[in-house]
Amino acid sequence: MTDDYREEIESMLDSIEHAGSYVHGGPVKFACNPGLDVNSVGPIGLPLSKQQAEAIIAQCSLAPFGRKADTVLDTTVRNTWQLDPSQFSLNNTEWQDCIDALVKEASVQLGLAESGFFLPHRDTEKEEGMVGTMIVMLPSDYEGGQLIVKHDGNESVFDFGGKKGQYTTNFVDDFAPAFYADCLHEIRPVTKGYRVCLSYNLISRASGPVPVPISNLSLVDRAIDIFTRWGFDTAGPAKIVYVLKHKYTEAGVSFDNLKNHDRVAVQLLRQAANVTSVDVLLAKITRYESGGAEDYGCDPYELSSFLNFISEEDTEVEYKLTHWVAAD
Repeated sequence: MTDDYREEIESMLDSIEHAGSYVHGGPVKFACNPGLDVNSVGPIGLPLSKQQAEAIIAQCSLAPFGRKADTVLDTTVRNTWQLDPSQFSLNNTEWQDCIDALVKEASVQLGLAESGFFLPHRDTEKEEGMVGTMIVMLPSDYEGGQLIVKHDGNESVFDFGGKKGQYTTNFVDDFAPAFYADCLHEIRPVTKGYRVCLSYNLISRASGPVPVPISNLSLVDRAIDIFTRWGFDTAGPAKIVYVLKHKYTEAGVSFDNLKNHDRVAVQLLRQAANVTSVDVLLAKITRYESGGAEDYGCDPYELSSFLNFISEEDTEVEYKLTHWVAAD
């Protein structure tokens, strides 16, 4: 019976209609120069010139990236130069209005408001409430540097560079792709010229439950029916686990930090739970595998060949739930 209830819940939640995607990007709809001024370099003209690009690099340090809950430095994964915010200023007084408009657009497109190069990696959630990243690409003369964002079996490619890219006006346009922090993303090598970007953390200030969209209200009744039958079933399971679509760090396990489909799904369950005897909790799930192993021709210098070292016979699999979070 456990599988019956779980399959019903999974089928119901998979049918949710939700606004938003895991990534949003394209040309900025309005022209706005940030008035970038770099310490020891001075005001930066756009499109970025080679001379000023080299002068900026001289003030930069190598950029780290997120690995699980840590921030690490590895040029084989990320070979990009960065400035600390204390090393530059944005002097155009209208720039903040531009950013506010971009954040509003990104929040709608990502489903948050329902009312150099990178190898593939995920961003570490650097601040409390961080749910994503927005990269404002300033006008630059360059080629290559395609942005690739992957999530849940889907892939989006954005090519903002040069006349061969999706957009051929990068000399004068800004671009502002935004994506969730848990998305696997990659920036291909810039093959010609220089690119300059401003990176922003997207912070959710949501507090409390959000209403279930009208298009999904019938699913609330369906969830109530499932929960009611489960509650009266003396042979039913003590708990049912539903794995969310997005990934979250331990610090990010919070009802207020849920993203896109997850936010709607959990609120739908909470709304049904309010009139039944079911509790809806969040937790971190970890899979453990253990068992014997045999050498089937393992190359100690090739990591992928360790797959030949693992024996699937007598392998034990265990799941553990930790970091439980209850609704306020």
